Amino acid sequence: MQWRNTTDAWGLPAILLHWLVALGLFGLFGLGLWMTGLDYYHPWYRRAPDLHRSIGSLLFLLVLLRLGWRLLNPPPPPYLTTCPGST
Repeated sequence: MQWRNTTDAWGLPAILLHWLVALGLFGLFGLGLWMTGLDYYHPWYRRAPDLHRSIGSLLFLLVLLRLGWRLLNPPPPPYLTTCPGST
């Protein structure tokens, strides 16, 4: 697997950043959904929002890194323009 994007495929950093952002979003959604069921006396009532904000901030930085990587490495063209027989 190559590091940079080519005309045929995505590079390894682009793929890893994509899936890390996707997992982070699903994780934050699950954590947020779980937090709505906590009552005031639950031990995680005060800790969970701090964790949610921290992970969200890291995810924001990861998205910025992903956008920067995409600006430096243009994506491969869409499959429809590269398949044989297309006009």
